[in-house]
Amino acid sequence: MVSSTTLAAAIALAASSSTVNAFTSSTSIAVGNHAASAVVGRPLYASSADLSDYMAKSHEEKLRAVKDIEDKKNAEIKVRNLLLLLILLRIINVFVLAEWDMYV
Repeated sequence: MVSSTTLAAAIALAASSSTVNAFTSSTSIAVGNHAASAVVGRPLYASSADLSDYMAKSHEEKLRAVKDIEDKKNAEIKVRNLLLLLILLRIINVFVLAEWDMYV
């Protein structure tokens, strides 16, 4: 069973809401002692162009962050490869000197 105040709030909610879409915000209205949430035609963004700009900037920031992480990873790989090369050269040097000492 629905109380009369709940029914009145639902009727007021239906009567007060204009067009509802994904980009509207909500406000509350009071009927008697109960408050109900109503969706009004006040957009969250100034326009669809603003939303598109926001999404484009967000995407650019994400791409920039991914590029920064990739650059850092690639720099670490280059340093690791350089260290491995230096170790390998040192090992080769030790063996060459050992061979040279055998002939001298």
